[in-house]
Amino acid sequence: MSPVSAAGPAEAGGPPPRRRWLRAALPTLAVFVLWFAAGDRPPLDLMESATLDLRYRLRGPVAPGDGVAVVAVDDRSLRALGAWPPPRDRLADAVDALDRAGAAVIVLDLLLAERTASASPDADRGDGVLAGAMQRAGTVVLPVAFLYERSEGAPPADAPPLAGAAYRVVAGAPGDADLAPAPDGAVLPAPRLAAEAAAIGHVTVLLDDDGTLRRDLLALPYGGALFPSAPVAAVRLADGVAPDRVVVRLGEGIAIGERWVPTGPDMALKVDHYGPRGTIPTYSFLDLIEGRVPAEALAGRVVVLGAGAAGLGDAFDTPYARTLPGAEHLATVTDNLMTGRWLDRRPWTKAVDLAAILMLGLATAAAWRLPPGIAAAIAGALAGGWIALASAAFVAANVWIGIAGPALAILVSAGAGGLATARRERRRAREVERLRQNLAHYFPPAVAERLSRTTDLRELERSITAAVVFVDMVGFTRQAEALPADAALDLLRAFHRRVERAVFAHGGVIDKYLGDGALAGFGVLEPAADAAADALAAARDIVREIDAWNAERAGTGQPPVRLGIGVQCGPVLVGNVGGERVFQFTMTGDTVNVASRLEGMTRELDAAIVAGAAAIEAARASAGAAATDGFTEIGEVPVRGREGKVAVWAWGQGAR
Repeated sequence: MSPVSAAGPAEAGGPPPRRRWLRAALPTLAVFVLWFAAGDRPPLDLMESATLDLRYRLRGPVAPGDGVAVVAVDDRSLRALGAWPPPRDRLADAVDALDRAGAAVIVLDLLLAERTASASPDADRGDGVLAGAMQRAGTVVLPVAFLYERSEGAPPADAPPLAGAAYRVVAGAPGDADLAPAPDGAVLPAPRLAAEAAAIGHVTVLLDDDGTLRRDLLALPYGGALFPSAPVAAVRLADGVAPDRVVVRLGEGIAIGERWVPTGPDMALKVDHYGPRGTIPTYSFLDLIEGRVPAEALAGRVVVLGAGAAGLGDAFDTPYARTLPGAEHLATVTDNLMTGRWLDRRPWTKAVDLAAILMLGLATAAAWRLPPGIAAAIAGALAGGWIALASAAFVAANVWIGIAGPALAILVSAGAGGLATARRERRRAREVERLRQNLAHYFPPAVAERLSRTTDLRELERSITAAVVFVDMVGFTRQAEALPADAALDLLRAFHRRVERAVFAHGGVIDKYLGDGALAGFGVLEPAADAAADALAAARDIVREIDAWNAERAGTGQPPVRLGIGVQCGPVLVGNVGGERVFQFTMTGDTVNVASRLEGMTRELDAAIVAGAAAIEAARASAGAAATDGFTEIGEVPVRGREGKVAVWAWGQGAR
């Protein structure tokens, strides 16, 4: 057969290993840089927040601590009161009832702003009644609402009651924190009421870009000072901590006495939501003032009193609820502070996110050096494992480890790896196709396909029973002497084309062209029962092709082409012969030698084809007597260079 490179089909080339690894790492590095620079900004933060909300839903609601309760002005209470906001004397009744029940702190989540000049005398009396109730209780927190809208006459930070409400001890430089934007104005409680408040805290919230409430601003800047949220004020009172023992450490957190509350650079608490509306123990305002709420349900608790009826007050979208009342949000944050169950999203967790992006992304990139199915399974396992780890940290320790960034790194690396694999496969397919087309010049299509896809030709080495056809153009040397070199080559090519056509038509293999001859095999690469019959049929077709060609040549005055063909069937060795760098994939063995000698007998027997009896018998055994039509038995004849005799048959005697 034809010469083949010792290396087998060439693998598609590629860049050096270092460049290849850098290219594979680029998608991961891109995600890392993106998350490092903008992981806390839209839309990346929204992607991460969506994974957090999903974790909440998978975790399900959890029970709050036993230190907080809500008193809600529900629909039933609103009907009984007949007005919103509740009359202040009725609020005074509620404060007194909570004080008698032993509430530790009372947070009024109602904006009790100063009365207008046209207020009625009854309203003034209501303020006095409420102020008296607050004085008796001594633990009431009043809210201030900071506004992000420009208004005339915005109160300065040192105006009562703001002056006494601001944090007194702030450690660190302004650049250490990334505080929320400063509001433009504020709605303050009435001075008469503020004077009796044990503390003032803001109830301003900032929603995330998707409209969801996930944080509480523990320290909000206004007029050059920092103000605590109402939950911070409530916990300070519940713990009995003096205002000057509350320390703000910018960019780190807040110390409320011995209680340390870590935050991010924005000084906001990541709220651990417990569940849907009503998860915090909630009691009706009407039941409270009418004495139907057991004292033990409120004793020792921080009680937040606010709106609960549909359409009243503020309501927020949270991971569990679309309309969580503002009072229940304040109660949830207060419980977080008291129990230490806030959501931990400090800078170290973001460092973990970045490390995971690098490790998981690069691991995914490395996996795509493996087969695509295995690589995809590894990428899926890495993503699933990280999601499980982050979810376990959330459920077990309230730690918020990022999922979106690492998952995106895995996805992008897997996508890039898949595209690179697809490109390599396409490149390899093109190489295989190019090699197949080259091999097809020498082999039948099926054989060329097999050779183009093997990387180790030793896989094709074997001893096999095959049929061998030896073809020779008789008298070519004499004809070539009378022809120019290019005409002699054209004659050879025309002869070889006709031999090739007949051999390939019957599934044979051209082993090699031998100058003015050719060696062909049938059933060489795979056992074939019809190998001998195919060889005889191909030999007869070669003769017919040459006869038709001779008729064409006669019309142009050219001499006829004569040929001899030897056919034998038997064991042959198929494999590589040659040196270390150049070799041939060929057939060898006694069967090949005998076929060559039988071709030489065609001149002695004046026949076109001489076949060994082994070929005749094998052809009849597989295809019947018709496979040997036209062959005449000659008998046993001696074979030059071989001991003993060989029984032979001849076809086309007297026609040469």
